[in-house]
Amino acid sequence: MMKDLTPKMMSVDQLSLAFSAKYKEKVLSYYLPYMMETARSMKEENMEVKLYTLGHFIGDYDGTWGSINLDHPSTFGTLVMDLAIKKALIDD
Repeated sequence: MMKDLTPKMMSVDQLSLAFSAKYKEKVLSYYLPYMMETARSMKEENMEVKLYTLGHFIGDYDGTWGSINLDHPSTFGTLVMDLAIKKALIDD
């Protein structure tokens, strides 16, 4: 079946399934929900985080909203802060 699909027809947001009718209940009850949850998790993981501000954004003083991608290389593990506070935040 995959040989029938051209690259233009294929997308990372699409999945084509073919299975025997005797597995329909198992696929619909277990496999498909698992795949949907996995896809959602992967999409969330790759989602860009944006930082928004109102006005005064790169010389824009008319009060419009602006955004930048928040792609700083720092992680919570590399963040310098009091260890007791960091532990309290992690435990919360």
